[in-house]
Amino acid sequence: MSRTPEQSEEQMGATLPVTTPFIHVTISDNLDSIREIGLTARRGERTSAGNDEEGVYLFPDLQTAEDAIVNWLGDALPDDQDIALLEVDLDEAMCAHLGRSDADYELIYRGTIPPGAIRVLRVEPALEPPSP
Repeated sequence: MSRTPEQSEEQMGATLPVTTPFIHVTISDNLDSIREIGLTARRGERTSAGNDEEGVYLFPDLQTAEDAIVNWLGDALPDDQDIALLEVDLDEAMCAHLGRSDADYELIYRGTIPPGAIRVLRVEPALEPPSP
């Protein structure tokens, strides 16, 4: 996938270098909808900061997403559902809708990310079998 130039600190309001692709974490039950309509801005019900801002929450890289899953995000996701890690490739124009969340390791995309910009990186199996 192509990389866009790093966003400046002034654009992002943070010190982390930000390049695309980004990572989005969701339950695998959402994949059919994501393949059909993409990722749509919503309130951050699972963000670590309890952020109420509407957006698509992204991690700047795979390592940060994996760290979140091992720590706080894994606790917020259901144990009986598979977890999907999605690679999100934003072009320069789309990066204009990208900002930093209250947590310095999360980014917020304000808008809808089309299905063509999203690729399933991998699906992690559920920790527990689904409830009957």
